[in-house]
Amino acid sequence: MFASYIECAARGAEYVEFKIPTVLSHGDLQSGNIWINAQGDTIIYDWETNCRRSIWYDPATLLWKLHSDPFALDIHEMVQYDKRFSINDEEKDYSERQLNAIAWIIILENIAFYLTDILQLPSQFGKQSFQQLARKLHKHMEMRSADGS
Repeated sequence: MFASYIECAARGAEYVEFKIPTVLSHGDLQSGNIWINAQGDTIIYDWETNCRRSIWYDPATLLWKLHSDPFALDIHEMVQYDKRFSINDEEKDYSERQLNAIAWIIILENIAFYLTDILQLPSQFGKQSFQQLARKLHKHMEMRSADGS
């Protein structure tokens, strides 16, 4: 069942008509992993989940708090109206179809983040979060199917 949702998201990501810009991504960029010391230096901690991801993933994770409550918001709507996710992206001028594909890419990367967490952390750690993610993804997919996107 869950595989069909990933397949659907991957089909949505096919709308990207250009090479997806990737960077070395932190993966878990959130306020708890960003510290500022007494000298005013910014230090980013907790790089265990780093890998190459789209240029949009870390800003989306930080700005929209994706790891706090995945799919609490409509990522498709966020990429349409909150362009801050593309802060590092030189392109910035995407069509609606491309923005829809970018939303699916961010969703797939978030699924991969949770799967990696489950596989790398101690037994059963993260399983409940992933099950919650799967339920929310199911609801999200139903909503996206209903409106045809």
